[in-house]
Amino acid sequence: MASLHRHASGRSPFWFASYQKPDGKFTLRSTKQTDRHKAMKIALEWEAASRKARAGELTETQCRKVLSDILESTTGETVKSTTTRKYLLGWLGDVESSNSDGTAVRYRGTVERFLVHLGTKADRSLNAVSAQDIKSFMTARRKEGLADASVILDAKSIGVAFNEAKRQGLILQNPVSLIKFPRKPKSAKRRTFTDAEVRMLFDAAEGDWKTVLALGFYTTMRLSDAANAEVEHVNTVDRTITYWPKKTGDPLVVPLHDALEAHLLKLLKSDRPQKYLCPSLAGKRTGGAHGLSEGFKKIMRHAGISDQMAEGSGKRKFAKLSFHSLRHTANSGLARNDVAQEVRMQVTGHKSASMNARYTHRELEELRGAVNKLPNVTKS
Repeated sequence: MASLHRHASGRSPFWFASYQKPDGKFTLRSTKQTDRHKAMKIALEWEAASRKARAGELTETQCRKVLSDILESTTGETVKSTTTRKYLLGWLGDVESSNSDGTAVRYRGTVERFLVHLGTKADRSLNAVSAQDIKSFMTARRKEGLADASVILDAKSIGVAFNEAKRQGLILQNPVSLIKFPRKPKSAKRRTFTDAEVRMLFDAAEGDWKTVLALGFYTTMRLSDAANAEVEHVNTVDRTITYWPKKTGDPLVVPLHDALEAHLLKLLKSDRPQKYLCPSLAGKRTGGAHGLSEGFKKIMRHAGISDQMAEGSGKRKFAKLSFHSLRHTANSGLARNDVAQEVRMQVTGHKSASMNARYTHRELEELRGAVNKLPNVTKS
């Protein structure tokens, strides 16, 4: 049976507990208590836990109960405990009541994906989440086709939630703080979406936004042009769409990709005679808090894709990813598939080879397995 002893040196005011460890050996351990009654309670709890461990019967729940019983017997308080799912969903509720809509949408998407990734572990103690769980979540997101910047944003978003849990005393350490993230590159350049990211955008978009995204990707229309594309300019016989870019005013005739044609035919057959293909977005401003650009940013957040704000010239910042990146993405896809530059210029409406070259991004890993047409990104 456990017993209490004073330290032989006499310098410590605390009682020391002597009990048998799981390996059968006896140990002498300070209870950090000067009250003999409280010290004995702690000693007995340690001994009981050790006995269960020796028999292979000690579980995480029992460990937490031992700690809670010790705390309650010495201070009158109990160990705070909650499951990862319960805590994160509660934290989301607080975020949604006090943050902007865009921030809340991004956090919710990330948390919901993380809980799915954890599986049954999401219903275990919050303390059970480790740095390895965060790393495996990041690996899974990379396998989905997300760029590193978006993957890191996911992890840091989870880190914000765990920082709050640490502040509340629910955990001792934030598991995300144990991960070393790569440094930001010194130079900042705009980049293209990956094919997987474009699919994620389509999955996250609803209503007329799906049409706008399809027009942006398959015709390289700019955001305002796509939002204001008209029904009468879709030629189902020649399988083309004609539009007048706001930037130049010169008409462009672009052949319809199979996926875009199927999407537009479905719209045209619906019982809604409209002037515009995207009536709920036509006429809207591009900028502003409720403009088209902000609407696209919201879709990016919902899809879990970071816009990757970076330092530009002077103090001005810019987003490496925006709706305009769909033009870069489509143009680069055509280039990877050996489409001649003069043909790409006809599709994008660029007036010079030098201008078109600015929209062509050849990345080494993308040079493999080139296909003869842009992928069908309207299906997940």
